[in-house]
Amino acid sequence: MLEQASAWLDGMRVKHMSRRVTYTRGTASVELSATLGSTTYEVTDDYGATVEAKATDFLVSADELVLGAERTLPEPGDQVRVTEGQEVLVFEVMELGGTGHYRPCDPYRKTLHVTVVPKGMTVEPASRSLIQDDYQIDVAVQKKLNAADNAELDELMGLVEEIGDFFRRRRLDAVPDAVCVKIENVPIYAPEHISELRGFTSILTLTFRVLR
Repeated sequence: MLEQASAWLDGMRVKHMSRRVTYTRGTASVELSATLGSTTYEVTDDYGATVEAKATDFLVSADELVLGAERTLPEPGDQVRVTEGQEVLVFEVMELGGTGHYRPCDPYRKTLHVTVVPKGMTVEPASRSLIQDDYQIDVAVQKKLNAADNAELDELMGLVEEIGDFFRRRRLDAVPDAVCVKIENVPIYAPEHISELRGFTSILTLTFRVLR
């Protein structure tokens, strides 16, 4: 009876709280119903520093996740494509905060909770005569830590901010029509890399816009 109740709840979620998206892995893809949400989590490293971050999530029905005629489970690097008007938003499956990249939402694994990060290119009309292309580039700042204390982390975060400031509204020398219109820093840094690998990892996503 409980399994039937879980299936009924998943059906209600799909019917009333979801939208159609495209789930891809390499060249394989499937259209399925997904519910967009977010989760705030905290991670404490070995030195007592606590970091709070927010991750984007999708709830999907396990039965719909079929690639290459086989039912599968989410894998890091998979992508979820969402159409918003003339934009296509691309999210990439990724583990954040040491919580795994997905988890079942119920004991019977009817619904899967998948963690993703924004990543992709959008194309939309900027006016009646121009087309707007947005290109995203990830810049990773990584360093093996020595003391892994606040001073060392502050210095590295200062470097990340300097890189962001350098690219803000900057045009590319090789492509002068491309201007940096958006800078995102997700994750600000990865706490699990500090505690498990004694390494610093921070990712800047630069969005360059070209009008043509």
